[in-house]
Amino acid sequence: MQLSLPSVEKEQIIELAKNLRKPEGEFGLEVASGMNQGNREMNLNALKILNPQSTDKILEIGMGNGAFVSNILEHHEEIHYTGIDYSELMVEESIKMNQKWIDLARADFTHGDIDDLPFDDNSFSAIFTVNTLYFWNDPIKTLEELKRVLRNSGRLLISFRPKENMAKIPVTKYNFNLYSLKEVEELMAKAGFSNIRSNQFQESPLDFDGILIEKESLVVTGIN
Repeated sequence: MQLSLPSVEKEQIIELAKNLRKPEGEFGLEVASGMNQGNREMNLNALKILNPQSTDKILEIGMGNGAFVSNILEHHEEIHYTGIDYSELMVEESIKMNQKWIDLARADFTHGDIDDLPFDDNSFSAIFTVNTLYFWNDPIKTLEELKRVLRNSGRLLISFRPKENMAKIPVTKYNFNLYSLKEVEELMAKAGFSNIRSNQFQESPLDFDGILIEKESLVVTGIN
């Protein structure tokens, strides 16, 4: 027997799902702050794998409010960072949080759609994204667009939580597409990426409404 959520609770969860995809308004600001806290380990682990180099020109897809940009730019003085987000609010917040890097001409932020990126071909040496995969409408089309703006031999890094973990969280029932490690590796191969590798990280458990859920994140990398 499957128990349905009370209508009020269901509406709240649907609203949360919308703001996880595209934060808007005051609630969107709260959601972004919560994501920074809940996904801190995940972001830092992804950056370990990214391992920014001094000559890198890096694009992040879906940077949220830009809380982890300094963790990238502090590696080397020559790194340049570009962040793009589907949420205009998150672009505004990223600019506020990272004004010092913008003033140094080392970071810029823009609003846009991952399937129609406003960048020239071969613009970036590395592209990475954390927790956006679930919202891609057509993964192959998206990966092909990422290949377009990625330089030859450039790196793509996708960090996400596997469907075995995500399916336990009620919010993922609403407009989330969940993937296993094998499925993501196959998508990247189909899109033409090579030398595909993966890393797995165990994180501190998530307390979701009194229920402890084990957290695991995966980082899949490929070469253009």
